[in-house]
Amino acid sequence: MELNLAVRFAALWKRCTDTDSDRATVWEALYQRYTEDHRCYHTLEHVAHCLLEFDRAAGRIGENDAVELAIWFHDIIYEPDCKDNEAASADFFRTVARPVMDANLVELVCQLILATVHADEPLCGAPAYMVDIDLSSFGLPWDDFLRDSNNLRREGSAIPDAEFYRNKAGFLNALLQRRYIFNTEFFREAHERKARQNIERYLAMIHDWGFDIKSQA
Repeated sequence: MELNLAVRFAALWKRCTDTDSDRATVWEALYQRYTEDHRCYHTLEHVAHCLLEFDRAAGRIGENDAVELAIWFHDIIYEPDCKDNEAASADFFRTVARPVMDANLVELVCQLILATVHADEPLCGAPAYMVDIDLSSFGLPWDDFLRDSNNLRREGSAIPDAEFYRNKAGFLNALLQRRYIFNTEFFREAHERKARQNIERYLAMIHDWGFDIKSQA
């Protein structure tokens, strides 16, 4: 997987910068960040999953290079107890890309990264696809969804159970309260029904464990 990802990233970086001079340095930074010891979910496997979903929807997106760059960099900074990971990730991308990439493309990618805070407002265009891609794993089969949820808990192992599950339930309830979890018709058709089933089943499970599932994060 790592070799294929490295080749894919190299092609994207060269396409967007018209240079290969700094590609190895940027790839090494990506690799080191996404393989940090504390990561269990926000890893290169998550990036690979997002790229697979991107490929399925690519013919509908527009701004494809920007979305693919955002996929690569949207979790490059990740600390479980921080509230500004998306902003820090956008800043990281801006720092490495600004010297070699068109300024308008850089800022679009930063906007796409920031969209993955998953605020409640509806989105359209490239930001809508970016957010849907990031949430697409909610529509995986239950065992895969549960694996991802457990990996997120492992990443946040320093957070007390009551706090972690209260915040988790708040986020999941907010998703359920939307008319649609996904912004785009493509991802609604692909994942909406299963995502809602998974979330409802997960909330019922942690409720059975004795945690409050009504509190908002």
